[in-house]
Amino acid sequence: MNGISFELQRFAIYGSDGNETLSNSASSNVIYAYGGNDSVYNERNNYARIYAGDGADTVYGYYDGYCTIDGGNGNDRIINYGGWYNSMNGGAGNDVISLKSVAGYTYKHTVKGGTGNDTIYSNSLASVSSGGSIYQYASGDGSDIIYGYTPYDTISITDNNHY
Repeated sequence: MNGISFELQRFAIYGSDGNETLSNSASSNVIYAYGGNDSVYNERNNYARIYAGDGADTVYGYYDGYCTIDGGNGNDRIINYGGWYNSMNGGAGNDVISLKSVAGYTYKHTVKGGTGNDTIYSNSLASVSSGGSIYQYASGDGSDIIYGYTPYDTISITDNNHY
């Protein structure tokens, strides 16, 4: 390359306190949706960090990997299509988290509903012999329901009251 080097740049996408749609089309970006009832799209981008903030937000992840999604406060929806090794936390509120696989491309996610009564939908294709996903629950989180749990998945239960 004759002495020319390229460095991966990480960019931040900022929302506001209003209702808006934010879309990410590059890897390693950080999205801050802030307040409002937002829609956030992350397509085919690895290593993104998404912070939905306050409000009833919807976060869509399409075929991404190693991403961190935090729903924040509010009754959020996190929908993950395909992908691998993503970490999803609904945050405070009654959240819905859906793992949807496409030909077995969804696996080994870490999912935490957060505080509130959360509903988590897995997909049996999401957990086939690839090691499954990890569902984390802590005492005081609320009454969570997991649909589609398989023998390949793991439920991790911790006590928030340790010192």
